[in-house]
Amino acid sequence: IIGNKAHGICLSYSSNNNTIYGNNISYNNHYGINLISSLGNSIYGNNIRNNGEDGIVLGFSFNNSIYRNNIIGNKAHGICLSYSSNNNTIYGNNIIDNEDDGIHLENVWYSSSSSNNNTIYGNNISYNNHYGIYLSYSSDNSISRNDITDNNWSGIYLSYSSDNFIQRNNIIDNNNDGIIISDSSSNNTIFRNNITNNNWSGIHLSYASNNNTISRNIVDNNFYGIYITNLSINNTISRNLIVDNKDFGVDIYSSNCTSINENNFIDNRFHAIFYYSFLNNWSENYWDNWFFRLPKPIIGMMYLDFIGKTIPWINFDWHPAKKPYDI
Repeated sequence: IIGNKAHGICLSYSSNNNTIYGNNISYNNHYGINLISSLGNSIYGNNIRNNGEDGIVLGFSFNNSIYRNNIIGNKAHGICLSYSSNNNTIYGNNIIDNEDDGIHLENVWYSSSSSNNNTIYGNNISYNNHYGIYLSYSSDNSISRNDITDNNWSGIYLSYSSDNFIQRNNIIDNNNDGIIISDSSSNNTIFRNNITNNNWSGIHLSYASNNNTISRNIVDNNFYGIYITNLSINNTISRNLIVDNKDFGVDIYSSNCTSINENNFIDNRFHAIFYYSFLNNWSENYWDNWFFRLPKPIIGMMYLDFIGKTIPWINFDWHPAKKPYDI
């Protein structure tokens, strides 16, 4: 029972291959558990609650395992990986009701170091005051099979983070976006997630986030289904079930060369729209309100510089599917 100290437990400077197990670590002024430049440690089966900063924080620490802990009610992040904390595994934790993000991978903008190649799976990440999972300047991470629900901001947020793989998560009832990929975050894959009932977008790509792939997701009952904005280019939306969203199923704003193919558009208020977006390719989607053996028009708006006006514009799905795909 470790409480009312500066830090609960601190391992620093080549404190390697230790086990931290079965402790109650609470009400410390700073971190519950702090690893600095330490490798190969196992942190499991602990109750880490109500500490003054992060529940668990790693800096310059590699190949550590954090699993089956209860990390609840801490005053900053539940778990924070910073400054080149790579190849760590975080799984099976309950990360609930922390004042900042549930799991936070970060780097500062002036440093070349980042937290890469980490695996985050099978966690319950809910009721945190900011994001469920937040990645900043962190790439090649795997985020899979987590329940990410009821967080006060978005479920997953990527900023300046590329080549991450987000798959088979339940991302439900978050107060903003389900997943937001922003700030030049490119080449990420969003695959087979259940993204339901989030208050803003199911998936939001923004600010020059290019070459991302969104495939085989259920995007259900959000405000926007999939929202692509602010000069995000060459993204692919394919084989998704886009259903029952309260406004648009897909909304593309000031973003070019999006490929939208073989999706099911069912029971959205409006299925699709685009604004000021060129060279988008709509192909072989199923539209539940289109029964004709003709190309399906998608109505949008374009600004024509040579006349100085915004006018209605039309894209076409030239070969709409006759029946819905098995997603």
